[in-house]
Amino acid sequence: MGQGNISKSLSSAPHGKLIDFEYAEIRSSQFNDEDYLYVAGAKPEDGWKAILAPCIHHAMPDYADVEVLKVRIRENSETLNAENEDGYQLSIPINSIKGSKGILLIGANGNKMIDI
Repeated sequence: MGQGNISKSLSSAPHGKLIDFEYAEIRSSQFNDEDYLYVAGAKPEDGWKAILAPCIHHAMPDYADVEVLKVRIRENSETLNAENEDGYQLSIPINSIKGSKGILLIGANGNKMIDI
């Protein structure tokens, strides 16, 4: 078999399902030299929570993929993201995962390239 069908990246949450996002931007921390990807959107249905899942790349891409996913909530599990009836607000540090040019945010409603 040839090497042509090998994916360039693997999801860090393979059992998640893509969901929509409404807003995304890069924010810098005033407390350290870390940049953060901030994403917000509508709350997933009951039994699910929203997460940001950076994809695993074998080499540094121009734009590193980050998926906006919903995953099943285990009973008695704590959710670390801010989620309420209005929606979710998520952030992750990106200095160690960003591509050479930025982030490609992947959601059910499309992709957004964010330059850094």
